[in-house]
Amino acid sequence: MFPEKLKELRKRKKLSQEKLADVLGVSKQSVYKWERGINKPDTENLKKMANLFNMRVDDLLNDEPLSEIEKEGVKVLTHKEKNNVKNYLNFMPIIGLITSLLVAFLLLVIFDFDLNFPLIIYILLPFLVYTLAFYLPFKLIQRKRDK
Repeated sequence: MFPEKLKELRKRKKLSQEKLADVLGVSKQSVYKWERGINKPDTENLKKMANLFNMRVDDLLNDEPLSEIEKEGVKVLTHKEKNNVKNYLNFMPIIGLITSLLVAFLLLVIFDFDLNFPLIIYILLPFLVYTLAFYLPFKLIQRKRDK
């Protein structure tokens, strides 16, 4: 899969094999052999290519199609990465609630504070911050994309 990706990325950048070889500091024959699958580039050249094409080395080497990894020259998240971010952000209010409960336990049970309005606000602050700063903007953006 790497040879096809390299050829496609090179063409998207409108580079000839010779020009890519010049940029990477290798021979034209090396680029030719990489695109044919005869040889594989070393780590340093993979890093240079990843920087040139605005990708991670992993994305160059994995078997995912290029369309999943890159759209119009902009790095996008893979399906698995998108799901991880969604799951993480969906748990933000729960993390805030757990933090709030721990703060409440700490203040009310261990430090023996009297329950009053400012203390309730202070206890709920982690829940409010996690929800308002992370969860709600994520949901609003998600809703706009779905329309």
